[in-house]
Amino acid sequence: MDREALLLAVMHAASEAALGRTDLEEQRKLDGRPFELRMRFGCDGPAVNDHTQSRGWSFDEKRRVLSLTIEPEIADDFPLVQSLQSERYEAVEGFWFHRPWLLKASCPTPSKREQGDDEAPSPVEPASTATFPPPRTGIAQFFTKTDARTHRRDNRPYTTTKVLAEGETPSGEGYDLVISGRLRRLTDGRVIACKSESPTEPPSCIISAQFDDVVIDTPGTSETLAKWLGA
Repeated sequence: MDREALLLAVMHAASEAALGRTDLEEQRKLDGRPFELRMRFGCDGPAVNDHTQSRGWSFDEKRRVLSLTIEPEIADDFPLVQSLQSERYEAVEGFWFHRPWLLKASCPTPSKREQGDDEAPSPVEPASTATFPPPRTGIAQFFTKTDARTHRRDNRPYTTTKVLAEGETPSGEGYDLVISGRLRRLTDGRVIACKSESPTEPPSCIISAQFDDVVIDTPGTSETLAKWLGA
C-alpha cells in the first residue's frame, strides 16, 4: 500500500467511526499488509532554528554540509493515543501527516498570492505539530510489554548529514521521509483507530504499523541520504 491507499483507508475508517459503526471485517483485511509511505518535508527551504519544526533541513554553505532532522511527533498526551493506551501499550512512536489532503508526497503549488496576486487566498502550511490542530492523521508503532525494546527510538530524532560537492545545492523540492513495513492490528482488532472529540468535527485517526525501514531520500532522484533498519 502506498500513501494514497493508506489515506483512502483512513477516510473509510474515519467515516465509519463518525457514524458510530465498527468496521472490524474491513480492518482485519489490512492487518499484515506491506506498505511504503512517503511524507514530503522542507518545501519552504531551510528550517528556522526556533524549535517549532519537527522536520527540516539546513545547509552550512561554508562547510558545504547539509543537515536533516526528523523528530518524533505523536505523543502520549494526544487524546486518541490516551484512549488506546491504557495499560496495553508501554510506548507509542510515530508521525503525523502534515498534509493529509495530498494523496501524493509533493510540495504544494504556490498560490496566486505568493506569485503576486492579492485576490487569491494563500494556504497556510503547518510548520510543526505545535501549530497543527486536530483533527489529525498519523501512523505509529504501538509497543506492548512483550515487544522488543531495541525497535524503540525513545524520542531520539532521526538525524543525518551529507557534504555536498562544490556547486551542488540542496533540493528545491524538499526531501522525503519514507517509512516501509507492515500494518499491524491493535489489541481490539483494528488497524486504523479513529476518534472524534465532537460530533460536529471529523475524527482524528492513527494507523498502527510495524516500521521495518525509515529512510530520508531526495525526491525525483530517490537518492538515499540515510536509512534506519527496524526503526
